Amino acid sequence: MSGSRQDAWTSEEDGILAETVLTYIKNGKTQLDAFKEVADQLKRTPAACGFRWNANIRKLYETEVENAKRERKGIEHRPQEAENDPLEKAISLLEHIKYAKSFGEQGVKDQITETERLEAENKTLKRQVENYQQAWKQIETIWQQAVLKLEEEHQN
Repeated sequence: MSGSRQDAWTSEEDGILAETVLTYIKNGKTQLDAFKEVADQLKRTPAACGFRWNANIRKLYETEVENAKRERKGIEHRPQEAENDPLEKAISLLEHIKYAKSFGEQGVKDQITETERLEAENKTLKRQVENYQQAWKQIETIWQQAVLKLEEEHQN
């Protein structure tokens, strides 16, 4: 692109980039196509737009990206039981891999690594939740014993 810019990004340009990418996601189009379109609007290269999105903007719009993906698929929210379904896990992994392919082979490897990391973190968090639930049960038992003891002392 001959008229590309190399100056700093403005918040208005960031907003245009985010709005365009989110619209493309909602409509089932690729982010790469969004980068091409917004590059023409902002007189920047598609690579610059992609870098800006991935390095700075995307993390600010994580919720909107997920909502756009759900809107595209017509899914409001997967039930929590589906997270334990091996078929749903496989579908989710394949969706992640499909998305990562747009960033090449390294993107796929990174996505698989991230998925494995998140699964391990999820297991750890589930164990913590179980530990907290057990602790609350113990606290409840102690509380009940304390109440009974106070009632006994009050009656005496």
